[in-house]
Amino acid sequence: MSKPFLAAGYTIEVSSWENDADNPQTKRKTVSTREEAEVWTKLVRLWEDNPDINNIYEPNNRETTLIQELFDDFVEKHLDFFAQYCGCTREELNGDRRHDACIEMAHDLGLSGGDYYTRDLNKWKVLYTPVDIHMEDVTAQFKT
Repeated sequence: MSKPFLAAGYTIEVSSWENDADNPQTKRKTVSTREEAEVWTKLVRLWEDNPDINNIYEPNNRETTLIQELFDDFVEKHLDFFAQYCGCTREELNGDRRHDACIEMAHDLGLSGGDYYTRDLNKWKVLYTPVDIHMEDVTAQFKT
């Protein structure tokens, strides 16, 4: 069977950009459970609630400290999730591992990467489907 067009579960859709609305993009991340979706959306809300971490090319000392504090607090509130995400114990979730995990998740959502360290959050939403959605490729029918 073909890969689903949209997998069952919760899909977090994030639109972001760099600089002055250059390089817009939309990324989607699908997770199985509402609990997972809540953690992922709380990461998005870090960008929404903290405009100072949006659209950073190279973080200065103040921005680096702010990001690290936000990530540390965020991971501390979701230790079990991050231990599983990182494949480590709660005790092994040190500062570097916390930062790397959050940046990796932010990248998956389009909030980091490209030419900028962080991207600007434009909008986000969560979609849900209880079953995989498959679509048939019928392009060939239109090429004859």
